[in-house]
Amino acid sequence: MKIVWLTVLVFGCTPAGEPASVTLEPVAAATPAPADAPAPADAPAPADGAAPTPKQSAIDVSALALPPSIDADELAKDIALFERVVATLPMTSIETARATFSQGGGTCSTFELGFALRREHCMGRGHYSFCSFDALAHGDEAFDVRATCRTSDSWPELAPVMATIDAATLSGRGFVRVDAVASLTQHDTARASVATAALAAALGPRSSAAVPAELRVSYDQLTDPRADVVLGRACGAAGSPPAGRRAAQELVVAGRADLLRDALRGMNPEGRIYGALGLEALGANTAEDDAAFARLRTLELPLTVCRGCKNADEPTRTIDLAPFTLLPR
Repeated sequence: MKIVWLTVLVFGCTPAGEPASVTLEPVAAATPAPADAPAPADAPAPADGAAPTPKQSAIDVSALALPPSIDADELAKDIALFERVVATLPMTSIETARATFSQGGGTCSTFELGFALRREHCMGRGHYSFCSFDALAHGDEAFDVRATCRTSDSWPELAPVMATIDAATLSGRGFVRVDAVASLTQHDTARASVATAALAAALGPRSSAAVPAELRVSYDQLTDPRADVVLGRACGAAGSPPAGRRAAQELVVAGRADLLRDALRGMNPEGRIYGALGLEALGANTAEDDAAFARLRTLELPLTVCRGCKNADEPTRTIDLAPFTLLPR
């Protein structure tokens, strides 16, 4: 996985050997959108995997009281972007959402997580605003969605009219606006349970072990499917260990085989490998752990690996893990 949600990559060699990033969208507090929220009355139901036919905007830009610095035609592009985002929600089919969002020039990237799990990241621009969504899915069914729309430095001029625009677009789908940023989360518990069960069937169930506060960051680094994790030992110009390695080593030092076992069975592809390496460092890997690791080693799923200053994708099945072993406790 090469991008972090809501970031733009700046390629080059960083001290940790991981992709540099420039954060574009701070995450504002959001209210989950109900998964069964009704579609707008004027939104035609699309065929499976097909984008709905574009509809006429409900907002008459010419009727808005705009300051001289705001161009009505350019603002219309933002409104069209908001309406495309709204048309993807509540999100069920990833393919339909992708097709809908891409209609106006949005771009999407798919990150395979293995075992029919995937992550879809889409981003599009209007003129004064840009929007993105980051969705986790099992098969074609989204179970966790984060969407954000952010307005540029023109926000002070746009703020007075944005309430009108939001009322007809983003707010109706549950977005919560904090100044220039409107955000939403959608989580479907039933579909998430199906995804978790499918992963458990392949790798075994995760424990219900409590994660202490001092290990939470490291644990999340290895188990969060949206976390940017790189396999490596000495990366970047400074030859520093990447964040995922530091996280796994911290769990090893803490002697938390249970948490490493969870990482082995988690949704982050590189985090799974670090979980296995951590168990090996502790000498705590069981027959069930070895079976889960052997299952992973049958996958062609690409993993991001750093070897010095260079990052590359290598298949799980053939990657040489010998250089990446962790230090024993």
